[in-house]
Amino acid sequence: MRIAREAFKKTAPGRRVFLSFHADIDTKAPEAPLVLFYESQNGRRLDRASRLFARTLLPALGAGARIRGQGLGVLRNNPADVKVLIELRNMA
Repeated sequence: MRIAREAFKKTAPGRRVFLSFHADIDTKAPEAPLVLFYESQNGRRLDRASRLFARTLLPALGAGARIRGQGLGVLRNNPADVKVLIELRNMA
């Protein structure tokens, strides 16, 4: 999160958006549509602003796109006001 902290150092709160784009290579993962992740842990939504942002983007991303809460490292302790990981595809 050092990179995010440095990037947002001079940005006013309420104006910080962090998008992390991923295209993984995992032969064991099923072929999946586009997924937007927001921060969640043990089923608890920790970041309502990011969840709302992801839900707002969802209709523009096509059939099969979905959102999901998960405790991913790139989202945890991230200083952004809105933070979303976008899993574009499985390259395998």
